[in-house]
Amino acid sequence: MSKKYMMFPSITYAMKAKNILRSQGIYADMVKTSQFSTQKGCGYSLVFNRNFDKALTILQKNGISITDIATL
Repeated sequence: MSKKYMMFPSITYAMKAKNILRSQGIYADMVKTSQFSTQKGCGYSLVFNRNFDKALTILQKNGISITDIATL
């Protein structure tokens, strides 16, 4: 089963996103983006096994900046 990754420009955005999602009953793990991406910088990602589309909608409605999405 593949996992979906939602990438953020900083740990601050990733933590904000994780907290917003947690308040909605959606849980995700946070990882440093450089573990699986060639992007430079200090980006972080949330990893989802399920509820990805719902999470994306919630974060977009809350104005959270997402830099990229990947499936691995």
